[in-house]
Amino acid sequence: HWKYGDKVISNSMNKKLSDIFINNKVSNYNKQFYPIIRDGLNNILWIPKLLNKFNSDNKNVLYAKWNN
Repeated sequence: HWKYGDKVISNSMNKKLSDIFINNKVSNYNKQFYPIIRDGLNNILWIPKLLNKFNSDNKNVLYAKWNN
């Protein structure tokens, strides 16, 4: 789940997770329960329907489909 101060960091992006939620009009209530997929180092990999940083060349990736 979302934690205060979370950031998404990649080669082309360094953005606060709270800004991503605001830009996509996710309510304060919903962002508390919105699923966030992280790697073993606690880096954000995927936020369903908002962000996808999966590397398709990685054969050790588990893919999931998110339906509302």
